[in-house]
Amino acid sequence: GGPASAPGAPPVEEVAQGAACPVCAMLVLGEGGEALPCGHALHSGCARALRRLGAAGVCQGCRGPLSAGASEPQRVVDEAALMIAQAALTPDPRRVSALAEKLLQGVLTESPSRSSAHLAYAACLALRGDADAELVELRAAVEFAPKSAWARAALALALSRRGDLDGALAECKAATEADDRCADAYYAYGCVMEQRAALPSAEAEDLAAADMAFRMAGAHDAR
Repeated sequence: GGPASAPGAPPVEEVAQGAACPVCAMLVLGEGGEALPCGHALHSGCARALRRLGAAGVCQGCRGPLSAGASEPQRVVDEAALMIAQAALTPDPRRVSALAEKLLQGVLTESPSRSSAHLAYAACLALRGDADAELVELRAAVEFAPKSAWARAALALALSRRGDLDGALAECKAATEADDRCADAYYAYGCVMEQRAALPSAEAEDLAAADMAFRMAGAHDAR
């Protein structure tokens, strides 16, 4: 797909030429970029990475609001999400994400039902290698936002890594029902079906279903 703009933002071509994406620090050259109302831009893939981490409310470059209703706790979650996304690109992500973890712990102390904070905190725990605690946080993210396709897709992947393919498939179904355009939901389904195809009890359709799901994920990820 072509470049996108948030509501009220200028065309991405007007702001993105030569601008550095605040997530990966690579230049945004218009095609594949996302323009924001404040005039900054970031790569569409980096924007999706932030949404997977629960980000929603502010520009990661200037802290300007992306929507009029962004709350202060959500701004903190967004800041932590940026740190986590950047940490994942470093040789020692656990050390870099330590501050994000502290920020999220503060948000969850004051707002324990904030799904986006649980989702971002789960990503911190994944970087730390604490799979059990990650699963607890992902379940909490889904509990407090059952219609979040991002949270359900993340939970599906975590369950699949633990071998709970039935639970993972249920979460994939719930994710696509919540948002049938969520690329992560199709990707998670593809991963689960690929695992099923490797089992002795696999059916011939399992690998074909995995391939189709990955194709769907790619199609929606390009939008």
